[in-house]
Amino acid sequence: MVNRGLTGPLFFLSRFEQSGLFIITFVTNDSVFNISGSSMVRPLKRRLNFLIKITLLMLFCIGMFIGCTDDKKPSGRIATATRGGTSYRDILNKADDFMEKSEYDSAFKYYEVANTMLRAENNWKEYLKILLKEVDALRLKGNANEAFGKISEARKLLEDKFSSDKGFQADIFHRQGILLMDKGSFDSSLTAFNQSIRIRISASDDKDTLLAPSYNGLGTIYFFNGEYDEALKNYSKAYQLALGRRIPEDKDLARYVQNIGIIYAQQGDYPMAEDAMTSSLGIIEKISLPNDPELANRYLNMGRFLTLEYNVSEAITYFEKAEKILLEKVGANHPDLGSLYLNIGQTYIHLADYEKALTFFNKALAIASENFEPGHPSILSINMNIGYVYEKKGEYKNALKYYELSLPEDKNNPSVIKTYSNMASLYSAMKQPEKADEFYNKAISIAVSQFGPDHPETGLLYTRYGYFLSQEKLEEKSIVWIRKALEISLKNYGKKSREVSNNLTHIGNYYLIKNDFRQALKYYQDAIIAYVKDFNDISISSNPVVKSIEPDRYLVNALNGKAEALSLLNSESDLKNSLETYKLAIKVVEKLRSTYQNEESKLLLSEEERKTFLSTVKVSASLYKITGKKEYLEEAFRYSDKGKSAVLFASLQDIEARQFGRIPQKIQDVEKKIKLDLGSYQRYTYEERQKTQPNEVKLRFWETKIFELESRYDSLTSVLEKEYPDYYSLKYKEPDVSVDKIKKQLDPGRAVIEYTMTDTDIYLFVIDQNKFELITRKIDSSFIKNIAVMRDATSSGDLMSVRMEDYLRYTSAAYALYQDLIEPCTKIVPDKKLIIIPDSEIGYVSFDMLLDAPANQSRMDFRDLPFLIRNYVISYSASATLQFSALNKGEKKATRNLLAMAPSYENLTNLKENGFIDETGKTVYLLPIPGVEEEIKGIKKALSGYTISGEEATEKNFKEIAGKYNILHLAMHTLVNNEKPMLSKLVFYQNKDTIEDGMLNTYELFGMNLNAGLAVLSACNTGTGKLMKGEGMMNLARGFIYAGVPGIVMTLWSVEDQSSAEIVRKFYEYLEDGMSKDEALRQSKLDLINQGDPLRSHPYYWAAYVTIGDYSPMKLIKPLWISLMFGLIGLISITGIAFLLFRKRKAGSGLARQ
Repeated sequence: MVNRGLTGPLFFLSRFEQSGLFIITFVTNDSVFNISGSSMVRPLKRRLNFLIKITLLMLFCIGMFIGCTDDKKPSGRIATATRGGTSYRDILNKADDFMEKSEYDSAFKYYEVANTMLRAENNWKEYLKILLKEVDALRLKGNANEAFGKISEARKLLEDKFSSDKGFQADIFHRQGILLMDKGSFDSSLTAFNQSIRIRISASDDKDTLLAPSYNGLGTIYFFNGEYDEALKNYSKAYQLALGRRIPEDKDLARYVQNIGIIYAQQGDYPMAEDAMTSSLGIIEKISLPNDPELANRYLNMGRFLTLEYNVSEAITYFEKAEKILLEKVGANHPDLGSLYLNIGQTYIHLADYEKALTFFNKALAIASENFEPGHPSILSINMNIGYVYEKKGEYKNALKYYELSLPEDKNNPSVIKTYSNMASLYSAMKQPEKADEFYNKAISIAVSQFGPDHPETGLLYTRYGYFLSQEKLEEKSIVWIRKALEISLKNYGKKSREVSNNLTHIGNYYLIKNDFRQALKYYQDAIIAYVKDFNDISISSNPVVKSIEPDRYLVNALNGKAEALSLLNSESDLKNSLETYKLAIKVVEKLRSTYQNEESKLLLSEEERKTFLSTVKVSASLYKITGKKEYLEEAFRYSDKGKSAVLFASLQDIEARQFGRIPQKIQDVEKKIKLDLGSYQRYTYEERQKTQPNEVKLRFWETKIFELESRYDSLTSVLEKEYPDYYSLKYKEPDVSVDKIKKQLDPGRAVIEYTMTDTDIYLFVIDQNKFELITRKIDSSFIKNIAVMRDATSSGDLMSVRMEDYLRYTSAAYALYQDLIEPCTKIVPDKKLIIIPDSEIGYVSFDMLLDAPANQSRMDFRDLPFLIRNYVISYSASATLQFSALNKGEKKATRNLLAMAPSYENLTNLKENGFIDETGKTVYLLPIPGVEEEIKGIKKALSGYTISGEEATEKNFKEIAGKYNILHLAMHTLVNNEKPMLSKLVFYQNKDTIEDGMLNTYELFGMNLNAGLAVLSACNTGTGKLMKGEGMMNLARGFIYAGVPGIVMTLWSVEDQSSAEIVRKFYEYLEDGMSKDEALRQSKLDLINQGDPLRSHPYYWAAYVTIGDYSPMKLIKPLWISLMFGLIGLISITGIAFLLFRKRKAGSGLARQ
């Protein structure tokens, strides 16, 4: 896999200075703009005296303060005006103090007061000076329009009273240039800066130090326009002029030098960059106040640099410091905060936390859209990053949309290179290799022309193109490009770098494909060495220690490549080394996942890294086969199970940690409220985006809310982990579910069968009280086809017209799957009660409808088929860890027995008005469910409880009372969202409630305190959903498991109403008789089959219902009146017995007296 990188600010050019304000959107090390090392800079570096050396140490402090600092070179004496005992000078000094403290609102107000006094005295010269200070204050607090107004006033005053004053003319043009640059009007800004420079030179000479800010501004414009030689030339002029100022450790000098420093960073001169960054930060900390935005600028740059060095956790710390200052001093919608959020988003991209990154990018886009015109480089850069996230999420349509929005008008602008490169990768993912090749070649052509053949950006393109060619099976062409890329990355980044590591991994992949495993191992080992700072061991038997590793996808790729090459050598020692390497890769993945808060990011990582877990199982199984040692069998099982529902388990573990980690209930309630609100705003955003013309104002507001809530949630989680050590230890505790513990928990006659499926094999782990074995079976494409046949057989088509051909296809597939999935196990364990832990597409199969013998093919009769349900009791689980851990097994606090709800949909029959939009944009209609009333009545007869139907079956009522009940039965429609599983929902009665919308989303269950031991989701398709490999089926049942319900009964497809009602009624009857949940469900299905109805014996009518999780009998809560009745009977009985004993004793006493 190639991480193609992003565009966006590599470093930040700050705005916090009277004269200069802008954000330079340099790109990351994955997309580096070239600023050539001109002859002005390299000789400069060699001839430094002490002063220059100090400034070069400040090299990386990035922030671009373009401005002219009027107070350093006053154009005349300040006259003193007094009024009421307060001089205008006093007011001005206060204003300047506020500016120094970055309190721009207060500064502006005092400047206004001072100018009111000066206007009364007709002191227009001083008035004009302060007017320009007002421009600076307005700019720095983000009021660009007001600042333009003040510039217009200043220009008019200049024309009226000081038309010959060239100093004022230059100052006004300079500030106008900055304001125009803020807007993205670069041509007009360039003209203004040049005007300022020409006027000032004519008034003084070309050595005037006040020229420095304007040259710096010119450099920034040229940088944005991609004219890097010109940019460097002007930055250098600004630097040389600044050296003539009196104070060496001054912010201006640091700012100008930093822009030259950016060039070294872009060229990969990291040692100098690191020295400059550290020294510059030290200087700024020494001369600045703790909340100075200039300090925030340095923190931001330090964070960005640490990101380049893969020290992500420390980078985020610096970003947080910068954010705190910026929020305090400039407000939440200031452009500099937008730049910070863009940088933070890119850091989360490095961590592959795409949902978190998207949150920051959306916030950055909202800020940029408020401050800049469309087409501004910042907006283009953010769009590029958003497109990248959507591509990684597999949302290609959205990705293409944002990539196209990131294209600059000038197709010769270097930023187009990244756009073309990303579009090429996107077309490759969309299976359009011709277009992909076209865009890669366009990007390479422009990069070579603009940057040269040896530039880092060109090298990155070579890497991506080489990877693309490898995917297209053009290995010989691919390796040529990858070797070129390696040469360039070594030259620019040095041996210890992420890009070098990536290219070495790709070369390793080339030799792996060529079956030259030893050569492949050499390159993989070099790739690991290149990534891990303190690891230099070239022995292939050696790996770095996990504690010393910053988690990264590139490292996982190198470790996986090495492990695979070792496994293919196939000796025992090589397999052992391979296993240890795979285990290290999994630890890196888990370390990476532990940094995520967002559920979707965790799920994406699980899906992408599934191959690592499968390969670990394969190698462990091979070692078991070779050595016969049970330790390898247990390793195979452990990693088989780790690769299933790890995200779900971690979430449940987190919930339990909050409950038992001594966290106050108030804090737990706050956490639940944040998550619930977050889910709601995410839903609003998603649903709005489904519309043909979404409301952008609403979207920006909701995205801001999402950003704020996620920030609060992150902060809360961080505090909890630091302040509550019990919570932290419980949250990250390694699950202790060994095979021996599973054996002890299994009751007699019950076995576990856990499946792990690769492209060519199925691994069957079989465990009962006495045995633990592994069976490996080869599979081919027919296996998946048989599963598809099973699914087709139970689709809700016209079952009255089932043909013999359909019957034969189904029976053949059902028996073939039995032979693959169950029959091999019968030779090991005779148990007839099974816990099935499926994997991948196996999760679609209802095992009840498999056939354990060949069907009679001479006639079509479903009544006589040897269904597996006739001989086996079957329940299911997401993983052995979930099934046998203590999670969700705590004592429930329900006080009532059963709550059954069945809403009416009679008010939704108007097809013009009552449709619902699904995730595909199609309209879905929820018509009344015919048999639901019968189902509810049957439940009431079978088991005592509370039933709510019709208009009373609302979401509000459910939320208010559900926590009281032991069993929850929900007979209603569902809307399954495969794209956003957390937005799948149960549909209650639609009563237009202003608070509840009648849709219970999966995410809403997270905030509910359910005490039920069982949830029966008797709705259509409650067990279906998106299959995420590595995590399982993303269905509604998952939400109830989150909410603390250990046992679930659900449906795998849309169920027929009458059959459903019968199965459910019988299920509750058997449940009340004391049967386990799985046995009760099995018996109720058999009752339907045994009725002998030729049609309803078809699996479509009965096999949809399955039991998930806890299968034990229910501890039913008897109604109060029954308890009272039995109590009364008991009391009467005791009283009667006592009375009889009393009489007997009395009678005995009487006889004695006689």
